[in-house]
Amino acid sequence: MKTCDEIDSLMTPYVDDEVDPAVRQAIDAHLGQCPPCHERAQTERAARRLVRPRMSALTGVAPASLRARCVGAVPSHAAASRPVARGSRVRQWVPLSMAATLLLALGGVFVAGQQGRLEAAFAAQLAIDHEKCFAEFGTGHPPLDAAEAEARLAAVHGVEVRVPAGEDRE
Repeated sequence: MKTCDEIDSLMTPYVDDEVDPAVRQAIDAHLGQCPPCHERAQTERAARRLVRPRMSALTGVAPASLRARCVGAVPSHAAASRPVARGSRVRQWVPLSMAATLLLALGGVFVAGQQGRLEAAFAAQLAIDHEKCFAEFGTGHPPLDAAEAEARLAAVHGVEVRVPAGEDRE
């Protein structure tokens, strides 16, 4: 059986008897089970019955105001007359939801796998920073207090940092 979306694009050719017999049979089967599509077919047939006898009088170009009204009416009419299956919107989101879930899961596994490396990198950087401080300020000399360390880091390296106060043994 064809879906409502497939029927929508075939409705005018169907009403105008311009579809293959196999397609007509599939549309007939769908219309027998889908009242909104059946009603749309009836509306299309009624419009065809009104327009066909007057075709010769309708050869001129429609006024711009009429065309604007028709264009404005088409989206609201199409939305009102076209049935939207309850599950069709859900089915549209399923692949996107599955892709997002897979991406989040893979990202979580990657981040969890990198945790040990992140800790090792942080520890290595901390060790390098301490080594720089020992090279700069030396060891075995009288310790600098926090204010002196801040001033020296600012003067030598141009770095404004807050050095917490602590005891000599710390």
